[in-house]
Amino acid sequence: MAIPVRSGDPLRGFRFKVFIEGFKTPLGFMRVGGLGGTIGVREYRELTDPVTAYKLPTEVSFGDVVLERGVSLSYDLENWWDSALLSSANVTSMDRREVTIKVIGRGADSPQRGRGELDEPLYRVVVVHRAWPTGLQYGDLNAMDSGVLVQSLTLANEGISFSPLKAATAGG
Repeated sequence: MAIPVRSGDPLRGFRFKVFIEGFKTPLGFMRVGGLGGTIGVREYRELTDPVTAYKLPTEVSFGDVVLERGVSLSYDLENWWDSALLSSANVTSMDRREVTIKVIGRGADSPQRGRGELDEPLYRVVVVHRAWPTGLQYGDLNAMDSGVLVQSLTLANEGISFSPLKAATAGG
């Protein structure tokens, strides 16, 4: 029996798929961090009203996005990293890509059932615009540890858009 989803219930953050432009299939990651942005604020005062400080918005900035996963047999991320290394001296040739993160819900009564590429309930879409790798790291190698070798890719970007799906935010 499916558990009904109410509009007031928080979404769980452990079901998501990452699609990177140019990659054939969605990639599985165990963690995605840094999804957010800030709008700068500048205060100013007018001579006619020296007591009140007015605030104006300034530049918008977006932090680096970090993707973490267990190392797989695919070399897609390493190839993208190598492409960034080769083009780092020439900004116009940087291999920038759209990265789409789809937050997937649970239950057959999802408002977006059947509309996602994977026929899974879809609740949010986050798009990281014009991203490129700025860091690639592997976890420590330890012969005494039976853990998974973790790979971390850091992406600079030129914007992040958040798209709540209208049906997912409707009451019910």
